[in-house]
Amino acid sequence: MFRASEAAIRLLQQAQARAEEAYLAAQPPPLELPDDPPDDRRAGPPC
Repeated sequence: MFRASEAAIRLLQQAQARAEEAYLAAQPPPLELPDDPPDDRRAGPPC
């Protein structure tokens, strides 16, 4: 039973790593965030 659990954990970790790689390849994260929010005068006062 323990060996089956070990194998299942290994398979899940490998699947997660492949999913993360596919996600990052499809949509890379932004390199840096803008310092100031965009100037949108239609937006009301901050809540």
